Amino acid sequence: MRAESRWQHFPEHTLAQLFDAIEVDDVVEEQVSIPDHGALLCANDEQIHQCYSLCLQLWHEGVSRHALLELLSTLQQRGDLSPDERRRFKSMRAKFKHLRFAQRLFGKRHQCSGLLHRTTVMMGKLQDAFRGGHRDELQRSIRIMRLLLLPPVWALMQRAAVHFPLDSAASICDYRQQCFAGLEPAIKSTVLDGKGFHDTRKIVSQQVAYYDTFRTLYPDSDVARRMSRFLAAINGLMGDRHDEIIEATLKGERAYNDAESFSEDVRWRLETLVEALCASERGSVGKA
Repeated sequence: MRAESRWQHFPEHTLAQLFDAIEVDDVVEEQVSIPDHGALLCANDEQIHQCYSLCLQLWHEGVSRHALLELLSTLQQRGDLSPDERRRFKSMRAKFKHLRFAQRLFGKRHQCSGLLHRTTVMMGKLQDAFRGGHRDELQRSIRIMRLLLLPPVWALMQRAAVHFPLDSAASICDYRQQCFAGLEPAIKSTVLDGKGFHDTRKIVSQQVAYYDTFRTLYPDSDVARRMSRFLAAINGLMGDRHDEIIEATLKGERAYNDAESFSEDVRWRLETLVEALCASERGSVGKA
């Protein structure tokens, strides 16, 4: 990636600050409220470039193909990881997820590259399998992960990330506004299928990543900090429930798409979020 002069390079402490923010992106804080004005917080073109540069560097320098292969070998032999190994795996998976969110947020088609998406999904399946002790699913996930970590596949994934085309700041702001507006039908529904529940959380998680990155680069932004923490509470509450759904599905106790409903705690937070963001105008691009 260093040969690619297009992307900005940040010092180690900036990467550490971003990862610190990511590590608490599912922690529920009861006292955080949405800002009265400017909650959407649209970045300008330069800020978008900086945001993607930071997410790319975090992934590129924080994920090791060799380390992942070692963890796969351990899982193959023992069927589980030690607490320290679990933390290392979780850390690398978080960096994959953050880059995937960045590509969906900032890319011209608002989609992440195929190999990055596939690898991130398989890391999630792998984690669900070893945490739940599901041996057959674990072995299947290990086989697929080994294919995704073959040198030519890994090189293609890195190349796609480095040469990823970004959208304009104005289009990204429109896209984010549409995402938030898209939460409204789910909130009005009394029940959702598993996909609807997951898609709602995906929107929330993606926006948490946006505000986490923005507040890392611009620590004086009160809007970014407050929005990050408010969304993190929703993300954490929905994440806990999604983990329960996955575990019950793997045990054969339910189908993934069985009816699901939001808890009252999640629902009022989503309602507050949508009301605040959809009622506000875009405002000045790049203002925090």
